[in-house]
Amino acid sequence: MDSNKGIVPSYFPLPVSPWKYTIHVDTPVNHVGLNQREGFESVTEMDCVVPIKVKRHFRKLVVHGVKNSKFFHRVNIEGAERKIEPLSDSPVVTFTVKQCDGVDINIDLAPMINVKLPFKDIFDWLNNVAKWPSQEKVQQLKNNGVNLVTSDPLFWKLSFAICERELLVDIDRNGSGTCRRRSLRIMKRLRELFWCPDYEDRDGLTSYHLKNLLFLECERLAKDYQWNIEMMDERDIGMCEQLQVHLSAKHMPQFFNRPKHLFENKDNKRLNLAAINLNQFLHCPENYL
Repeated sequence: MDSNKGIVPSYFPLPVSPWKYTIHVDTPVNHVGLNQREGFESVTEMDCVVPIKVKRHFRKLVVHGVKNSKFFHRVNIEGAERKIEPLSDSPVVTFTVKQCDGVDINIDLAPMINVKLPFKDIFDWLNNVAKWPSQEKVQQLKNNGVNLVTSDPLFWKLSFAICERELLVDIDRNGSGTCRRRSLRIMKRLRELFWCPDYEDRDGLTSYHLKNLLFLECERLAKDYQWNIEMMDERDIGMCEQLQVHLSAKHMPQFFNRPKHLFENKDNKRLNLAAINLNQFLHCPENYL
């Protein structure tokens, strides 16, 4: 890409990691009239579907949808401002409702290609002998497969979003009396209130890190009795201590893809600030609660 984020041809092959993919189209987009149909613009380059083009076009569709939505015209929040945020390195397009009371409502939307790729041995998730999740749940997750999102401008990246949602949906089975999901909500709230001054900043510690932290803790503490509702305080402190270890090492693995380093492209200053605030919290948590 050039300085204006335009796509230019390269005389040399671009380096590709095991986590990056290209998607080819059998027929050039121009030949099927996509450019002319309903004003759609091409999302391909040299017969490849290009993530940054897909994301830019998707954002235009979101802007058009918000402007022409009958729902948003009917629901008029006094003093509220609706805004589609500029694109970032994240695969999502964020729709923000800024309210006069200072509480913003953010809705993240992301284009995804549902290709259901198989889990690979290199992910190092199915190779272990963990007792969580159950084998039945593991089979459901394998059936869901792995999809692709627009995290990179030129290459498609792996997404485990559907598997993560499947894992969360019944993480506290009916009647089990466990607190896994509640613990995650508490961790997210602590992050918003105390650990990250600008809790919408995607360059530091994010809620996605906390979700992966929960999954890792559930694998480490696999029994339901270890997540009894009466032990919620102990579990939350334990998760905070594990987070402290990850922040100190500047390393957190992705649950479904262990070689993937979730802090790799984050701002170290932001992570250090979160670590300092977390240490202060752990020193005297009762002052914060």
